[in-house]
Amino acid sequence: MYKGYIDVLMLTGGYEKALEMAGKVAAVARAVGNPGIEAYGLQTKGHAYFRLGDYPRALEQIAEAGRIREVIGDKQGQAESLLNKGNIHAGHGEFTNAMECFTGSLSLYQESGSRQGEAASLLSIGNIHYCQGDYDRALECYRRSLEIREEIGDLMGQTKSLHSIDNVHYYRGEFDKALEFSCRAQKIREKIGDRAGLAAGAA
Repeated sequence: MYKGYIDVLMLTGGYEKALEMAGKVAAVARAVGNPGIEAYGLQTKGHAYFRLGDYPRALEQIAEAGRIREVIGDKQGQAESLLNKGNIHAGHGEFTNAMECFTGSLSLYQESGSRQGEAASLLSIGNIHYCQGDYDRALECYRRSLEIREEIGDLMGQTKSLHSIDNVHYYRGEFDKALEFSCRAQKIREKIGDRAGLAAGAA
């Protein structure tokens, strides 16, 4: 119940309240010896700090969640923590650190059999290649993420991969290809009723 409430707070911008609640959850979980829930609380605190612009604390909390998940053998949880750490590093232009996190999350997701996590990690690795101007490698990662998302039926994920491929082609001046992938993404958004995505695509 508390997780649902905290998740709603995060989705609706109630970051300070979510930070407070997640801190209480982590403290209680630590007291009763529930490391999985403690890691959840710490991870959520990291998200909240990130949204509030406190990046050092965000990294600190997410790293601690990752350490706990490693101890208890939660590979998917470890991968999630690495993916989130990587996003923070990438947002600050720390691409070497970000790539280390993303490749680590990719390996863990593959080991744990999470195809969805694997696709997310590949997309993030592709984004680093894109930012560094290595468009061939970026496209390779984006296409692999798209293939996985098509295999598992992740429609929203497919739109993200398609738009990433679209961006590379557009930047290269390959406008026909860019339009092809953009239109594919828009059709999926229409299918699933993603109004926000449709509006962004039309902007």
